[in-house]
Amino acid sequence: MIGAAEPDSILVANSESDNERDNHNFNINYQFDSGKERTLNIDLDYGLYRNRSEDMQPNFYRNRTETQTFSERIYATNSPTDIDIYTLKADYEQPAFNGKLSAGIKTAYITTDNTFMFYIRLWTEEIRELGNSVNPSI
Repeated sequence: MIGAAEPDSILVANSESDNERDNHNFNINYQFDSGKERTLNIDLDYGLYRNRSEDMQPNFYRNRTETQTFSERIYATNSPTDIDIYTLKADYEQPAFNGKLSAGIKTAYITTDNTFMFYIRLWTEEIRELGNSVNPSI
């Protein structure tokens, strides 16, 4: 290109991530049949989700030959997540009005514990940035 300017600096940014995830689901089922076409079915379920995530994002601003670093900004995050899901479902059926009558109920209870910690790394020390962190009391 004619008249194109050469860049005076280059951003070098290589991110790193360390993630660990677990997801497990469990179920217990009970069914009662009276033998007279009346049934009761009960389901209990439990699911858990665990996520451990640590990320590093170093940003180095260098001259165009990458022989000199002008400045650097190194960011890190730590974001563990715990989710537990409990469900209960019950169904009842019986003959009625020349057909079948059914009724049921389902309920769920969910708990979560999420944290997002944002850090700026200066030399070898990580300083938590409270304005960008969730759950800063930790």
